[in-house]
Amino acid sequence: MKIGCCINSFSKEGDPLGLGILPTLKALGYDYAEVSIAGFSDLSDEDFEKVASVVEKSSIPVEAGCILVTGGLNIYGDWEPVETYLHKAFSRASRLGLKVMVFGSGRARSVPEGSSKEETFQKFADLLKQIGKIAASHGITVVIEPLNTRETDMITNLAEGAQLAKAVNHPNVQLLADYYHMAQEKDSFSSEALAILRHAHYAEPTTRTYPQQLDEGSKAFFEQLKQSGYAGRISIEASAPNGEEDLRRFIELVQPWH
Repeated sequence: MKIGCCINSFSKEGDPLGLGILPTLKALGYDYAEVSIAGFSDLSDEDFEKVASVVEKSSIPVEAGCILVTGGLNIYGDWEPVETYLHKAFSRASRLGLKVMVFGSGRARSVPEGSSKEETFQKFADLLKQIGKIAASHGITVVIEPLNTRETDMITNLAEGAQLAKAVNHPNVQLLADYYHMAQEKDSFSSEALAILRHAHYAEPTTRTYPQQLDEGSKAFFEQLKQSGYAGRISIEASAPNGEEDLRRFIELVQPWH
C-alpha cells in the first residue's frame, strides 16, 4: 500500500493549504500528499498558479484530493453553477497531478429539507454520473466516502456506498473506506465493497488524531486491506497535535503494511 497524508491539518497562517509540510513528508517516507480541492478551487487564477508551481517542484507527488465541495454549494439545485465549479475543480486537480478525488462533503450531500432519502439517493447517483464523466476527462477517479451518521444522513456505511456506486455504474466512480467512520458505525468490509475500493482514509477511532499506537481494530483494518490484495493509497486524515512527531510515529506504526 502507498501511505499518504492529508496536509490540511498542517495549515497555518501564511500557509493555509499546508504545502510547507511537503518536504517533511518525503523525508519521512510518505509516498504522496492529499489536499483540499475546495481550498485550491477558491484561489484566484494568479494565486493558484503560484501554489501549483510549488506542487510541481515538490519532491513528493500530490495524488489525492478531498473536500471536493463545501456545504455552501447546492449540489441538488441548478446544474449550471455546479457544473461550472466542478469543471474548475477537476481542471485544477488535474494540473496538480491528482489521480483520485474523495467525495465526502457530508453537509452538501445530506437529504434536503422536504426531500426523502430515496429521492436524494437518486439525485446523488445522477450527480455522480455527471461527475464521473468530468473526472474521466481529466484521468481522475472519484471515490464515494461513507461518513458516520453525525456528519450526514446520506451514505453512512460501505454497503450503501457500494449500492450507490452500482447505481452510478461509471468506471471513474468507485468507493473509499475510512476507518474512523467505520469504527463509529461499527461497519465492516464486504467482498462487494473491497472489489470497488480505490482509496482509504485512517484516523485514530476515538480522538480522530494521529495514533500514539494502533489498537487491535486499526491493525485489523490494515491487515484486511493487505489480505484482500488492496495495493492502493491510504491517507492519514487526522489532527496532528504533535506536528512532525505525529507524522514520524505514524509512518513507523504502519510499516508492516507499507
